Amino acid sequence: MQAAPTPQLTFLHVEPLFYAIDDGEHIADPHGHPGKLLAVEACIVTAPTEAINALRACVRQAGADVEEIIAAPKAAALAALTPEERQEGAVVIDLGAGTTGIAVFAEDTLIHCETLAVGGVRLTRDLAAKLQTTFAAAERVKLHFGAVANAFDPREAVSAPRLGADGRLEASTALRGAIADTMSPRLYEMLLMVRDRLARAGLMSADGPQRVVLVGGGAMIPGVRDLAVEALGMPVRLGRPFELCGFDHSDVGPDYATSAGLLRHRLDGPVLDLVDDGFHPSLAQAAATVRNTVHGMWNWLRENF
Repeated sequence: MQAAPTPQLTFLHVEPLFYAIDDGEHIADPHGHPGKLLAVEACIVTAPTEAINALRACVRQAGADVEEIIAAPKAAALAALTPEERQEGAVVIDLGAGTTGIAVFAEDTLIHCETLAVGGVRLTRDLAAKLQTTFAAAERVKLHFGAVANAFDPREAVSAPRLGADGRLEASTALRGAIADTMSPRLYEMLLMVRDRLARAGLMSADGPQRVVLVGGGAMIPGVRDLAVEALGMPVRLGRPFELCGFDHSDVGPDYATSAGLLRHRLDGPVLDLVDDGFHPSLAQAAATVRNTVHGMWNWLRENF
């Protein structure tokens, strides 16, 4: 929680949780209530100002303008959570390459959001050390043969090139059991870090969210759901974008949750000032416009990411 902005931090989101008038009971909407002092408790999401400025400069150099910046965990939640989950309470964990995002929704409101500086890169580094190979080779092994928990045959031998005496990669094999034994402790540690952050925020009690949705590239690791159930102690499902006009949902996995959430945020809340007052499209024209716009943005995301 933050009371006022500072030069080092930039506000991304301010989500009101409840209001109070003259130190009275909590109310959802203060409109029409008499009083002298209005207080509000809110979930405030901030980001380092230097990072925000660098991001804007990078986008401008690419020839585009930044309309709005959305916290990645919130965007992922917008794409992967059902209306029921947002209302009743759920935790979204975005297992990314360099970071792990956490977003918690309850009563259709974002109540907690943060990002941990740990991600799949750590798994790759551990594998590179274990297999005595390069980071790039370890990343390929992780993507093709990585698994945790019991979602694999530990005796299966797979291709895992290693560095030879001359410093170049040479053909080699490794057991999937050895790969899983390397990945599982690190991934379990990351999930325990998430549990600890939720506990610090008072969200691991009986009144807190009772379900978890996993998204991000890390959610595609076989066996990760079972490992998350063990680490977090609550039901876990794998999330993917849903009910977004123009998507071919058959090939949209958990790794596209953040990108899809950005599209949902933009399409669910269009900037009406940009619409010509004299433009009155028919329902068919409006549907075609949205469909073509989403297809164009989706194709751009797939080609560039």
